[in-house]
Amino acid sequence: MSLTESLLTPYIHTENDGTKRLMFMVEGVHCAGCMARLEGAIKPVKGVKTARLNLTTKRLVLEWVGPLSVAQAAIDAAAKAGYPLTPYNPEKQEDARTREEKALLRYLAVAGFAGANVMLLSVALWAGAEDSTRQLFQWLSAAIVLPALAYAGQPYFKAAWQALSHRRTSMEVPISIALLLTSSISLYDTLNGGRETYFESAIMLLFFLLIGRYLETRTRGRSHNAAEHLLGLQHTVATVQNEDGTATQLRAEDIPLGATVLCRQGERLAIDGILLSPTAYLDTSVLTGETLPRAVKKGETVQAGTLNTSGTILIKTTAAGKNTTLAEIARLTDTATTVKNKYTRLADRMAQSYAPLVHGLAFLTLSGGLWWGLGGHESITRAAAVLIVTCPCALALAVPTVHVAIMSKLLKNGVILKSGEALEKLAD
Repeated sequence: MSLTESLLTPYIHTENDGTKRLMFMVEGVHCAGCMARLEGAIKPVKGVKTARLNLTTKRLVLEWVGPLSVAQAAIDAAAKAGYPLTPYNPEKQEDARTREEKALLRYLAVAGFAGANVMLLSVALWAGAEDSTRQLFQWLSAAIVLPALAYAGQPYFKAAWQALSHRRTSMEVPISIALLLTSSISLYDTLNGGRETYFESAIMLLFFLLIGRYLETRTRGRSHNAAEHLLGLQHTVATVQNEDGTATQLRAEDIPLGATVLCRQGERLAIDGILLSPTAYLDTSVLTGETLPRAVKKGETVQAGTLNTSGTILIKTTAAGKNTTLAEIARLTDTATTVKNKYTRLADRMAQSYAPLVHGLAFLTLSGGLWWGLGGHESITRAAAVLIVTCPCALALAVPTVHVAIMSKLLKNGVILKSGEALEKLAD
């Protein structure tokens, strides 16, 4: 994957010490294993200072020192690991989240409908149906479950295939193996007149997994990122007064320094600047938490995001776009959501250790079954059961999801966090 310099440059923010920062949207990350592999692929790149992925928002913050080629090398390293990076764009990310949510809802509906019907058919099997009746209900179950599983299981099958094609594993791999093993064993038993089949178990497992993923996606969408909330308070278009007295509408980031901006009553300021009008009353609650309008006199500084509660005022521009005070606060807030606190790091380590342990247990179960003479059929069934009941995805998602939700709630109440460890100190 190659992104041109002209595409990346508008998204780069440079700190006072020369450190450059760029935010990316990441595809295909679902668990702590994905996060560790992505960060591990980028950090060895020469010049990279930090690479932090927020698993809840699926955004990567890359910081580096040096030319733009360092960022390009990091992008190439991520693509090689199987995780394409795209410069962060709030609108595109929201569109992608909406599409993902709708697709998951369709998969969930299909799995739920199939599961409900198969559970009804299974009542006859559990009640002791024999011979032709049992076979009929087994074939009906297979006819319902196999197509539904192939369709509704796409989120897991595609992710598993992507992981394996890049010679890595992910939590979707054991889930996919478990679903395929369970349905394959059931189909084999149906063909050979076996008494026990597990079609209902496979589709209901998928149904509950999809419920979890759908709820996680909904939570990520509702737990609006604090930085996006702040930037939403800044007008994207402003009225610039020309020297001849005419007015021109410009995007906030295109307003030149020194330009005179006109702000009407009820509008939020789009730029930082110096008040040219004799006096003004501004609601600065977004920056200070003070709900009462503040009186500002000619020559005093004003900031983007504040609300003009007086009449029309004129402002001389000193900063616009990503250089405003509000944008800087948004960046600090966004950094707080990506910096890993003690509990996030603990959850990541546990999830990373847990996944290999689960795979090892499944292999030991299979080997032990064969060693003790249980036969291939029973050994594979037990190994599939181990894979089904063990999955640490929720462990990796719970902590960052709660962290983002708390920060969003605090922001709505006028409290802005700039450190990921602030909540720990508050608890202590």
